[in-house]
Amino acid sequence: LMHLNGEGVKKDYVRAYKWVYLAEIFAGDGDAEIYKNARKRITENMKPEELVEAKNLTENWLAEN
Repeated sequence: LMHLNGEGVKKDYVRAYKWVYLAEIFAGDGDAEIYKNARKRITENMKPEELVEAKNLTENWLAEN
């Protein structure tokens, strides 16, 4: 959420989406819904091309780790 709020880093919806989506993927059943809702809120502030970039970053991270 640091990227979402600009806490110590530049505000960056693309990276915020990536980290929140990863948290959603790896969260337990109860927490996944919280991250899913946060991800939906982040997308409201994103341009379509930013969303594509964020999804690509997430997929690349998953493939590498």
